[in-house]
Formats: sequence, C-alpha cells, structure tokens
Amino acid sequence: MPLFFLLLAALCLPIAVGGATDDPAAREILDRAGELSRTTRHWSDRHQVLSLEIFDRRGGRRDRRLEMWTKRYPDDSSRTALIFREPAQARGVGFLQWVDPRGPDSQWLYLPTTKRVRQITGSRKKESFVGTDFSYEDLGLMMDVVSWTPADASSQLLREESIEGTPCTVIQLDPADSQDVSYDAVRIWIGREDSIVYRYDFLEKDGALRKTLLVSEIRDVSGIPAPHRLEMVDAKAGSHTVATVEALEFNLGLDDDEFTKRRLERGG
Repeated sequence: MPLFFLLLAALCLPIAVGGATDDPAAREILDRAGELSRTTRHWSDRHQVLSLEIFDRRGGRRDRRLEMWTKRYPDDSSRTALIFREPAQARGVGFLQWVDPRGPDSQWLYLPTTKRVRQITGSRKKESFVGTDFSYEDLGLMMDVVSWTPADASSQLLREESIEGTPCTVIQLDPADSQDVSYDAVRIWIGREDSIVYRYDFLEKDGALRKTLLVSEIRDVSGIPAPHRLEMVDAKAGSHTVATVEALEFNLGLDDDEFTKRRLERGG
C-alpha cells in the first residue's frame, strides 16, 4: 500500500484523504507558503498592539484596545496570550491559546470580575470572542489553516481571482473529521506572487457563507511581510470587526512564562 501511494504522488494524481481527494496543484501552493513561513519569513515570537472597532448590523460601534504576544515552536505548535487595555470595563480581560498541530487546541479566558481563569471547551469555542465577530475557534483557525497537512484537510484548487489588484489562487480546504471544526470548509485567497493569504471564507455545513476575513495593508517589518488590517465580516449577523495593528515587533526572545494562566491573572 505505501508503494501504491508513492506511485500516485509521482504521477500527480489526486490522493484520497479521509474520503476526499487532495489536489496536487493546490497542495504545491500551500507547501510553498509553508516553506516561506519556515525560512525567509520565519519568526520565533511576536508582540502586537491592536485596536478593535466592532460594528453591529445597525451601525453601532464599540472600540477595544489590546496587547498580544505569540510564540512559535520548532514542532509547529504556538502559544498566544492577549490582554485587553481599553476601555475601562474590559481592562484586564485575558485570553490564552495553545495551538497543537497534532491535536485539539487549548484555550482559556480570564475575567477580572470573577478573578478566575476558565477553560474554553466544546461548543463554547463557537461563541463570540469578547463581543467581536471572531469566535474562539476562528482565532485558532487563523493560525492553523495554511499549515494543515493532507491528513488534516483535503485541498482543491478552485480558480484564479484578484483581490484589490493582487492576483490570487482560490483554494478550498475541507477539514477531516478528526479536526473537530464547526465549519464545513475554509476557502483562502493566496497571492500568486507573494504567497500571502488575503482572504478567508468560512463555510457552514450547508455550504452557506458564514464569515469572511479580509487581510490587507501588508507592510515589511524586519524583513517579514505583515498585515496591519484585518476585517472579519459575519454574513449572518450583518456585523463586522476591524482590527488595526498599531505596533508590531518580531523575535524578542519571549519566555514560556509569558504564556501561562498565572500570567493572565497578573494582567500582563
């Protein structure tokens, strides 16, 4: 059997993955993006300051400001901690996420009002992250999707399409049952020349569009192309959230102690 699959790969034929097929052309593009992330665009840790503008379907607006720290490890796992700074009623709210490419992600939320850290599990991961259009699950998927292997999700090249003048290839990823993802599929628009993902579409089980994440204002920071604006649009709710990066630094030598539940309780 292993020899059979090797022959299929050599002939560039689609390979069955969990009942679906993996498109070699799509996989080549994903692998190229992954290789850049591991080499010329590699970073070990990152610190960001972000402002959030949250708009409801009636045009009402709420603002938030937060700090975020992320650390990546050689095994492709990562850890992220963030603390809300503004407004006063949200100050000190903390979130911690451990992403494991070999298993389910782990997430925790700290609320100063209760002075307790609670783990986010099961259906809670689909809930809104602190009133934004991002769910807890979305935060994990943004880190995971491009690095999914054929065992994690089958891929399919759909078409070529430009976003704001940037030629992109549209690829659909269908998560394997083992991924425990609530979305039926994720479509990404990845730049043909720069291998940057400019758009994510999250599709529900019936194929309907649930959310769209738009990535823009790519700037060079220490030789790494980094987005400075992200907009999540909830097609069902009619709301959207805009995240703007105010400050960004890479490779600071962050310690593992920065990504613990105790750190959340300290409020950064």
